[in-house]
Amino acid sequence: CDQPMQGILRARALVGASAAGKGVSNGDYFADSAATLLRCLFHAAAISGQDVRTVESWLADPDGPTPYHTLLDAPRVPLWSGHFRGIQTTGSRERASIYNSARRALGALADPLVLESCCPPAGLGINFETVLREGGSIYVVADSRSQEAIAPLVAAMAETLIDTARRL
Repeated sequence: CDQPMQGILRARALVGASAAGKGVSNGDYFADSAATLLRCLFHAAAISGQDVRTVESWLADPDGPTPYHTLLDAPRVPLWSGHFRGIQTTGSRERASIYNSARRALGALADPLVLESCCPPAGLGINFETVLREGGSIYVVADSRSQEAIAPLVAAMAETLIDTARRL
């Protein structure tokens, strides 16, 4: 997500396909805030050479300064450090709800196999441009028990594929 739009689209897809913010008072606010938080964290991780494992660790430490300082030095998204800081300095109960909503969107990553499949070694991940140019296929195989858990990841993958097709 070194490209800002990538982070925006993936974060929205992940949160939108999860149960984040559903069935709670002010649910849209918490879902929107979770998407803002995730796009900021995804971008901070990408521009610092990290992956979603780092995003997971940052979500476990809402007071950690690293994402904020990384975003301060991100010239492509000069306002995102303020967006992140705004969430980070929100009241503790509200912030906890925002962070919980973001964690819920990434819930499938609690499974170490899913997490590792989302963090392939350099050059071994899905190249969406190649898939589209060569008319390839992407198969997602999951049993009925895991479909709900991986739905946010599949939504983010579909959003990435659609965005790549738009740019080609």
